[in-house]
Amino acid sequence: MVHAIAGASLIFTGITRLPMAAGWDNLVPAWFARLHPVHRTPVNSILTMAVLVMALVVLSMRGVHEQESWQLLVIGSVAHYAIAYIALFAIPLSGAIPLPRWLKPVALVGLLASVLSLCAIVYPVVNVVSKWAYAARIIGVVMVANLAGVGIYRAGRRRAHKQ
Repeated sequence: MVHAIAGASLIFTGITRLPMAAGWDNLVPAWFARLHPVHRTPVNSILTMAVLVMALVVLSMRGVHEQESWQLLVIGSVAHYAIAYIALFAIPLSGAIPLPRWLKPVALVGLLASVLSLCAIVYPVVNVVSKWAYAARIIGVVMVANLAGVGIYRAGRRRAHKQ
């Protein structure tokens, strides 16, 4: 239990800084980058991520058992990491940046492993009420989160162009 609380605290501390840093780079609205006048913490970013995390927790518990709910949250996180690694490994393969030749085969292996893990996560490793509903929930969470991210990114880009 202590391990879970400590891990969640560490992850939450890290993810609440991401919208703040994106706000500094004008990738999302500057509202995310505002710091508390006294404590110098990104309050708006923290509140946004807290609401998002709580919404995901509540949605993950609808119509499922406790173990399945936990699995949905963990696998949703793994899916987002896999997507980030797919993008990371695709950069050397795109040829957009001059890199050593040996890096391309290594990046290809990493890309294939990330794609494989992204595909494998829709299969439940615990007993679930419905395998199809489980897969649909995972895919839905990943798609909604990424579409929201694209929307926030585009809103930030529009504001940056207006300035």
